[in-house]
Amino acid sequence: MPKFSIVIPVYKTPEKFLKEMLDSIVEQTYANWELCIADGSPAGESVENVLKKYAEKDARIRYQVLGENRGISGNTNAALEMAEGDFIVLADHDDRLTPNALFECAKKLNENETAMSSIPMRTSLTWMEMNCSTRISSRISIRIF
Repeated sequence: MPKFSIVIPVYKTPEKFLKEMLDSIVEQTYANWELCIADGSPAGESVENVLKKYAEKDARIRYQVLGENRGISGNTNAALEMAEGDFIVLADHDDRLTPNALFECAKKLNENETAMSSIPMRTSLTWMEMNCSTRISSRISIRIF
C-alpha cells in the first residue's frame, strides 16, 4: 500500500476554502496518506488556528507556520521537506479531492506493480503527470503513466 504525501503551500487562504480542502482529505476512503502544509501567510494572517484543530484530531496532518511568504515554490518546498510518503501529491490550498481520489490512485499503482517497481521512491505525482482516470477536484485530474 503506497503512502501518499499531499503537499500544500498555504498563503492567506480564506478559512472556508481551507476547511473544505482539509475535509476532502480527511474524508478519503484510502487511509495511507499524510498531509504536509507550509503556511507562508504574514503574521496575524496565518491560518494556524484552523490547521492546529485539524492536526489535533488527525496525526496524519502536519503543518509549519513559516512566518513569511517564500513564494509558491518556497512554500511548497517547505511543505515538501515534511513529506515521508512513497509518492508526492501536489495540490493547492483551495483544491478539493473526491472521496475516492487516493484510493483510485493506489488501485492503479497496485495494478501496475511491475511497471512501478522501476520508478524511484518518492516520485512526484502531480495532477498533470498522473493517469488514474480520477478527478480530484473541479480543476485537477490525476494521471499515472
